[in-house]
Order: sequence, then structure tokens, then C-alpha cells
Amino acid sequence: MTFYDRFAELCRDNNISPSSAAMAVGLNRSSVTRWKQKGTSPRQETVVKIANMFDVTVEYMMGLENLKYRPHVTSADVKLYLFGPRASDKMWKEVLKFVEKLKAERGSDDGM
Repeated sequence: MTFYDRFAELCRDNNISPSSAAMAVGLNRSSVTRWKQKGTSPRQETVVKIANMFDVTVEYMMGLENLKYRPHVTSADVKLYLFGPRASDKMWKEVLKFVEKLKAERGSDDGM
């Protein structure tokens, strides 16, 4: 399945024309025609915009995986998974505090 095939499928699923979808991310119709006729893919930043518009992964758009939609995981889901049904707010706050500490350390070490 080409990039265009996936793009067209998502357009159909969302009742939007490929031309309208392209314009929504700042492209013109000739871009869509090129993908369709030449089997090319857009630049990475364009793929990201399109994936975000349809709420799918970039990997799906590029044909690297078949999982179409991003899983929507909430903080409550993570809390339940880590601690089970007996999770306390205090436990969760400690996890968040630890994550922030890791981010701070990582940011100073690798320039993030």
C-alpha cells in the first residue's frame, strides 16, 4: 500500500476529499496528484502534519505498521497499570516527581 493509498483511505474514512485534506495542511492539489501518479511520499514534516490531522501514527502513514490509530492512554490508565486498583494519589505524585527529575537530568546531559 502506497502513501497515497493510505492517505486516500483516511480521506474516505473521514468524508473529506484528498484535495481538501491537502489544502488543510498547506499543500496544493498537485502534491496529491504527484503522490498518486508517481507513488512518491511527501517530506517528513508533511507526513507528520497529515498524521496529526487524521490522528494516526507517522509509521502507519509510511506503511511501517498497520496500527492505524494512536492509542489514547491517560494518566489514570498508567496509574492503574503501575499500581493497580489500590493506587493512591500520593503514589502517583511520587512517580510524576521522579519523571520530572529524570527529564531535568536528561536535559542537562544531552542538550534536550
